[in-house]
Amino acid sequence: MRNRRNRRPARALPSTPRRKSSGILWFVTAKPPSTHWTRQIPRYVGNLQRVIVVLILALVLVLVAVLIARLGWLIVTDLLQTPITQLSAAQFLNLFSFVLLVLIGVELIESVQLFLTDAHVHVEFLILIALTAICRKIIIMEVTKEAPLTLMGIAALVISLAAAYFLIKGRHLE
Repeated sequence: MRNRRNRRPARALPSTPRRKSSGILWFVTAKPPSTHWTRQIPRYVGNLQRVIVVLILALVLVLVAVLIARLGWLIVTDLLQTPITQLSAAQFLNLFSFVLLVLIGVELIESVQLFLTDAHVHVEFLILIALTAICRKIIIMEVTKEAPLTLMGIAALVISLAAAYFLIKGRHLE
């Protein structure tokens, strides 16, 4: 028997009819459809994930470029307005804040590149980025104006991130 559209022989019907499962767990015993597109879904999801990661990388690159331009502008304007020996502590803290922001951006770029090459997230690298961000916060905040509970919370956060990094790094060394 030939199929009229394709001019190919029609498929033979299976000799044993497929029984429909009855009961509450019918979806567990039923076979999933094995069409071509269902086998391609993981590939499509992987490609979409890769496109999203590349877009994030491009946005972080733009952000770091803007931060570098802003840092350069701050350095030039601060040095042109006052000599370096007369810069205030607030101006130095502002400059160090931008330097650390650029450093965090570069580390994020490196983390995204590692994700693109290895296809998994490096947790120890993300912990280092978080530690850098908290250190930036500690450097630019005025300790006398912060509540004691805030300072204790930041200290606990630094200790927990350092302990997590130590545990993860120790696991990789073994």
